Amino acid sequence: MGDDKTEKRIDQIVKGDRISNLLLKKALAICRMTRGPEKIPMLKFKVDGKSLSVRGNHPFPTRSGMKTTFSLRVGDEILVQDKGWQSIASIESVEAGAQAPNVWNIEVDAPGDQWDAHHYVANGVVTGDLMIQVKLQNDARTVQNRLNWWWVAGLQGSVFLC
Repeated sequence: MGDDKTEKRIDQIVKGDRISNLLLKKALAICRMTRGPEKIPMLKFKVDGKSLSVRGNHPFPTRSGMKTTFSLRVGDEILVQDKGWQSIASIESVEAGAQAPNVWNIEVDAPGDQWDAHHYVANGVVTGDLMIQVKLQNDARTVQNRLNWWWVAGLQGSVFLC
């Protein structure tokens, strides 16, 4: 939590709690939390003996920039509390059970243009918050929309020969 000593399970954290941000070396208040069943495929990865099960679009800072879990590869380095950059040892998909697992998302109270502020520690691993996750999803949609537009625009000038 915000004092870098207290730990709580995610289901015990509430809006207004202060959580640790290792990048800024200070605690930030939670301004928004969401919780609900997750239908998007989940992935489980291990780093430095720690294990996290997260959504495929959950963001993590890496040496080569912010990546979603879907983009991570074994050997990529992510930040681990008190250890610095550590290599991901394994990544595996989580079997979907009969009931979708509950997933929590957290957003900290910080300006949207201060990306370093939008990180927190989960099970000893530095991760991006909900604001970063949404921003990455919107950026990906923008790129996809541009690619679709270029593809359609290219078809308009094409001649198909039989």
